[in-house]
Amino acid sequence: MTTLVSPALLLPQLQPYFKTRNPQIPAKSSMCFCRSVLRLGLEGIKACGIDKLIQTAASQLCDQILESREATRVLLLELEIVYK
Repeated sequence: MTTLVSPALLLPQLQPYFKTRNPQIPAKSSMCFCRSVLRLGLEGIKACGIDKLIQTAASQLCDQILESREATRVLLLELEIVYK
């Protein structure tokens, strides 16, 4: 799904799924979010607002699913590089 839809359109649509009770749903949406942000590129990240992206990613670091946490760590490391 992340390859078919523009990342700029997909990011706002994923936000509500981060707060559901089923742990699989926030994990999958977190992985999609991370892949989408990485596809944005430098200009897209700056256009979306790096502060907002960091806050959203940081909220997903304590997820129960390992794959979600790993994807979020990779995203935060990439955002750190962009920030510097």
